[in-house]
Amino acid sequence: MKKRKPQLPSKTNIKKALMESAFDPRQAGPMAPIVEQQDAHFYTLRAKEMISEAELSLGTGPTPTNLQLQQYILKINQAIGLLVLARVIRGGVGIDKGAPRPEV
Repeated sequence: MKKRKPQLPSKTNIKKALMESAFDPRQAGPMAPIVEQQDAHFYTLRAKEMISEAELSLGTGPTPTNLQLQQYILKINQAIGLLVLARVIRGGVGIDKGAPRPEV
């Protein structure tokens, strides 16, 4: 019997997840001390740390608790926000119409 491939999320769900990760870097909040560094490389390094912290927050059990999942989502959202901020700072917003689009 063939294994069924897991269904991939839709583009709409991916957009929703990205919107949840958006934040205003000019606003005070938990990301302010990081944003104050004004360094795209630092943002990338901190995002990697946050991803590791998110993975650790899930614990070692087979099913994470609601609290563990909330902590995971918070850290992942913050990491995505920092990666997007680094991309924007480095000029990675928009793609020229003549340039080839990366395949995902």
